[in-house]
Amino acid sequence: MSDKIVELEVKIAFLEQSITELSDVLYSQQQQIDLLKNDQHRMQTHLQALDKDDQQTIDDQPPPHY
Repeated sequence: MSDKIVELEVKIAFLEQSITELSDVLYSQQQQIDLLKNDQHRMQTHLQALDKDDQQTIDDQPPPHY
């Protein structure tokens, strides 16, 4: 009976360690996702501004003379 208890305690300790490690990995991945989302938003805003500037430049240019 005590061998079974020891075996269960070992398994529980292993599972607790695994959960802790997985939680740490998940936290790290979430931080990376947040950084990537911020980068993506910044780039999207920058591209929209560039597109808007390009459109204004095209509209403001006089037609070519022939």
